Amino acid sequence: MAHLYKFVPAASVTDEFKEMATQWPIWDSKVAPMQETENKFHFDYDGDYGSERVLITAGVATLTPDDGSPAVELTVGDSVHLHFGFGATWTIHNPVEMAYGYFDKDGKKIEQDEISCDVCGTDCYEESYLFNDEEDICPTCFKADQNGSEEYEGAVYCREGKPSKELPKSLTKKRITSSLGGSAKKKAKGDYVPGMDDDE
Repeated sequence: MAHLYKFVPAASVTDEFKEMATQWPIWDSKVAPMQETENKFHFDYDGDYGSERVLITAGVATLTPDDGSPAVELTVGDSVHLHFGFGATWTIHNPVEMAYGYFDKDGKKIEQDEISCDVCGTDCYEESYLFNDEEDICPTCFKADQNGSEEYEGAVYCREGKPSKELPKSLTKKRITSSLGGSAKKKAKGDYVPGMDDDE
């Protein structure tokens, strides 16, 4: 593998991959909380997985790797496999929607329970807050409460459904807790998916 990512142009994306992606959560740049500017954000792929694979379903974006690898423009139908340890800056040219799934280092699909915000209903698997061990709050709704009643004080910050020791820089420690102990209410489990090999 020459790079920590693998670009698959739309013409080469298999029907099997497209069908599998219909079962995945959708990330939408219009509501994503991680944007640093109006159209650009940086992301490190360092979660509990071997790779994240995405299928662009709307919009246009440029992915610029941190390691100096060539930037790639992604449009509808394109796919990219982002391996653990990869870091890049996403530049959104037209609002992007992408289906995403996680795979272990052996190419087995990691089945994740979807996590939806109990306030607005948006997908928040990648980043959420667990309040009173039962209520999932997306970053947008949690942030909206910052200057209000502070209803969610004491919520646990989670990444991919698990408590995270990293705290978001923009929020105070008073309002959220972070712990490696305890358990999140949603766990991931492995499931083999044939024909998915990232060794190219």
